[in-house]
Amino acid sequence: MNPKQLRGVITLIIAVIGAVIVFLGVTSYVSEVRAEVGPTTEVYVTTEDVGIHQPIDLSLVEAREVPDKYLNDQMVTQQEDLVGMKASSAIAANSYLQTDMIEPASSLEDGEREISVNFEGDQGIHGRVQPGDRVDVVASFARDRGGPEVGDVSYRRADIPYNVSGVLVQNAEIVSVGQPVDAGVAAGAASEGGDPGMVVPVTFAVTIGEATKLAYGESFAVSMRIIRSGNNETGTAFEESDQSFQDPDLGPNFQEAPEPRDEEGEEQDAEEEGD
Repeated sequence: MNPKQLRGVITLIIAVIGAVIVFLGVTSYVSEVRAEVGPTTEVYVTTEDVGIHQPIDLSLVEAREVPDKYLNDQMVTQQEDLVGMKASSAIAANSYLQTDMIEPASSLEDGEREISVNFEGDQGIHGRVQPGDRVDVVASFARDRGGPEVGDVSYRRADIPYNVSGVLVQNAEIVSVGQPVDAGVAAGAASEGGDPGMVVPVTFAVTIGEATKLAYGESFAVSMRIIRSGNNETGTAFEESDQSFQDPDLGPNFQEAPEPRDEEGEEQDAEEEGD
């Protein structure tokens, strides 16, 4: 073997050794990365924007491997969890799907309906009620709303023979709480007392019968309020009679009604006026 061939063989051997070293280095690096990252789990990511209440079509999502240490309990890891679901809020493209982003395509039970009612901001809203809360709705009706200075409101008020307040619906589920809007724009606010200001639309999931009560209350009640109970409510701390209050003996503007007078008293008054 001449010197030129010998140099070629040596160069080839060095190249092979170098390639082996590089391969071992890459393998070691990949192993270290895998050891650092740990095991992975398949999650689902949106490939396009998904609008609110839009069905989660499987063509709009793709599976990706994510290290387990980056997972949280709400990430969707099973494709079947997406079947029959819709977006509960707008979802941007490339978002990791989580259980709080989706809901059943129909979250209403048999016989239930959704109805939206406008409440004034000072009638029990103020950020204290959230979707998923269970609340009662109280309405007050009056035969007189404050005298002639209030103006003609007969176009909105039922012919209520007395003043009454009571619970319209109990344990109603709140589906959504909208953003405050101008009361002049949102026709049919549930309360007209004072400065109309802003109203907040609240959507309930209730039975058909309860929906009609809420619609009636929004149309004819002097005011409607949302009331919440604490987590220790048992239903035994109040009586059935606590759920309504009637005062048929009160006169207009909540003034005491005049005492009844007999015929003799009326004749005496007439004589005194004649004198």
